[in-house]
Amino acid sequence: MLNRKNTFYSFYLIIASLLLNYNLVFAQFNLAIESRNGIKRDDTLYICSGTKVFFAALPTPHYVPDTLFSDTLALYTWYFGEHKLEGFMEDTIEYTFTTKIPQYILLRVQDKFDTVRWAKTHIKLSLQANLSGTETDADESMCKGDKVMLTGAFRKRSDWKYSPTLAKYEATPMEIFNLANNKPSYQSYILHNSFPVGRKFGDKDFDELDSVCVYMEHSSARDVKIELRGPDSTLVLLKDADGHDVYLGEPIDNETSLTAGKPFKYCFNQFFAVDTMKNISLDSIPQGSYQPIDTLTKFKGENMNGEWTLIITDTVPEDNGFLFGWELHFKPKMYDTLWTHFSTYRAKLSSWDNPANTVSSTNVTTLIASDNPVQYGNNSYTFTVYDEEVWDCPHYTNVSVQVSKPTFTVSATEAEAPVDIDFTNTTPWAVRFEWFLDNEKGIDATNENPKFHYDDKGIYHTFLRAYSLSGCKDDADTINVKITVPESKVNEFNVFSPNDDGKNDVFKLDIIAMKTFEGYIYNRSGDRIHTWNNLDEAMEGWNGSMFNNGSLKASAGVYYYVFKAVGKDGVEHKKAGFFYLVR
Repeated sequence: MLNRKNTFYSFYLIIASLLLNYNLVFAQFNLAIESRNGIKRDDTLYICSGTKVFFAALPTPHYVPDTLFSDTLALYTWYFGEHKLEGFMEDTIEYTFTTKIPQYILLRVQDKFDTVRWAKTHIKLSLQANLSGTETDADESMCKGDKVMLTGAFRKRSDWKYSPTLAKYEATPMEIFNLANNKPSYQSYILHNSFPVGRKFGDKDFDELDSVCVYMEHSSARDVKIELRGPDSTLVLLKDADGHDVYLGEPIDNETSLTAGKPFKYCFNQFFAVDTMKNISLDSIPQGSYQPIDTLTKFKGENMNGEWTLIITDTVPEDNGFLFGWELHFKPKMYDTLWTHFSTYRAKLSSWDNPANTVSSTNVTTLIASDNPVQYGNNSYTFTVYDEEVWDCPHYTNVSVQVSKPTFTVSATEAEAPVDIDFTNTTPWAVRFEWFLDNEKGIDATNENPKFHYDDKGIYHTFLRAYSLSGCKDDADTINVKITVPESKVNEFNVFSPNDDGKNDVFKLDIIAMKTFEGYIYNRSGDRIHTWNNLDEAMEGWNGSMFNNGSLKASAGVYYYVFKAVGKDGVEHKKAGFFYLVR
């Protein structure tokens, strides 16, 4: 005899065991968020950009009499804006936010019975502050140790407004390839996450999804099937592979062509369109609205948030086409009040990281500081403001000043005397100049670009001392100028004819590289008739008149000269000789 009591008890144990083994939970999932750098207010997490956030999906007990939900072997899909992460049993996850805009985080959990639970939370990241007014008063470069003024400037508030983007436009047209076994040729999704959690299609009205639009072209509309899959995998047929062999848009009718044609916009709308595509027999189906094959109300009961996936299948290989993009259009009444967010920044929470001192905060949007940088090269300063709305998140910008050593150029670093060498200042910040030709033996010039004459051999250690407008001074690196001189010598001539014919009218010694020169000319009686007191007079020569006065001309005959000189090379020269004057 059947023991009903024992049988009932055994059945109860089996159910309990099943519940334990399968971890069946009557639950609606929600997000619990932990973060070292975030603040949770109501259903919104406030965090700084760059923060790694720990997310955990925790079950919230909620009795659902007709649905059992098991989190064993459940598939967790996390949506961070357009970024998607998913995996089995991924009930915890870490994610780093790098964009500085607010967003929604959406979680979809599907158990092994294909039961789906959804959860959503707001993420408000600190909005990027406008720091474009931050600047320095330094010019292109500055003197080492000179004062620089730094002005940190920012706008008091940044505002943001959420508007859902329900469109996917391909960067380049996507070719719709034909694949075997009627598999999809094209598939992509649009993530919608702005509806309240749990909002179902048909909750408010039957026409919540207004239309689905595609931008495409194809050489045979008859071969193309278009479908839309909802977040809970409900599949709606928008266009079947049937009808007439006509164009969609203006394609390049060549199955080997890799060039896209001109797309038309086709929308599937069951409330305003009057016909389906399969009844169009024109050469090309006109762009406009058409009835879908399945009614869009087939999505009734579908979650509004999640992946809406477009599927296009090309059923025949002997044709070609391209998709340019597609759109979802819900009725405006479906959306929540648009989500707005703002960040505020104030000078009391701003700072300069490097300057020697902070001068003042002139108002609520500026902070002035000064410094005297002493490092050559780029000196960087960071100005930081903090968001008072989102947990004092930092926003910063960098400005820099270039500290440069004085510089100059020379037209030659090696030359043979006598020579003129040009010195050119190339220091951007210099307004006053001191030039030293030989270390610091004395200032040789004070103009910006001097020219120096060299007669003597040697190595000249030349440098520039430059001054800024404020009086800051610095020395340039020394440039060595090497001056060489040829061998000193005097070549004599033994005849000249001062007859004014333009040929050999002046008696000159060929003097090479002499520093000093003194000489005399005598007649045969021993009378001195001309004197060279210096090198310049010797270079002028003797014109054949008494002491070059031109009035008393010397007679033809033999004359004698004697001179002593010191060459630029330091060699002493003493010599006497004679020459003939011919008239």
